[in-house]
Amino acid sequence: MKVIRIILVGLLYLAISTSVEAQKSEQHEEHKKAHQETMKQLDLTKEQQKSLKAINKDYRKKFKALEADETIEDAERRIQRRTLKKARQNEVQSVLTPIQVSKLKEIKEERQLKIIAKKGKQHKEELDLSDSQADEIKAAYEIYHPKLRAIKEDESLTEKERKSQIKDLREKKQNKVKSILTEEQFKKWKELKKEEKKK
Repeated sequence: MKVIRIILVGLLYLAISTSVEAQKSEQHEEHKKAHQETMKQLDLTKEQQKSLKAINKDYRKKFKALEADETIEDAERRIQRRTLKKARQNEVQSVLTPIQVSKLKEIKEERQLKIIAKKGKQHKEELDLSDSQADEIKAAYEIYHPKLRAIKEDESLTEKERKSQIKDLREKKQNKVKSILTEEQFKKWKELKKEEKKK
């Protein structure tokens, strides 16, 4: 009986691991496809393509080294990750023309709206939302995400101020969502958010 239990636990672990890996692989492919589409839309010259490839390769190494460094606290890792993202963004923008920089911003905003729409569709099904509720949730997300991005990109903020503003914004969003959903739906929504954080 004990052997069967061990085998069942092993099979369950294998099934979960396989599912998580498949999901990560799918996300990686989606990201890769979106990146290729972005590069195509920007109409880059060969020289720009070469420069951006070198920048991306360099920062992939830096991000990998940062994630592998076990001596860094999580809070410090977040700060360094943000610093690297900003430095990479500045290098990328230095390669692009002003028109391409503007276009890249538009593409990112469009992509964000698509992600919100996709999440909205998933939440509509999983929470059994009415059309009216789904529209209200989508509108709340569309207001929330640009504000969150602005806080994350605001270089004038200290880490403490950034955390405080993000926490405040998340609480406001949560209260807005709570006002739209039933008690049961809100409970399930919170569970979904916890699952999303684990991914």
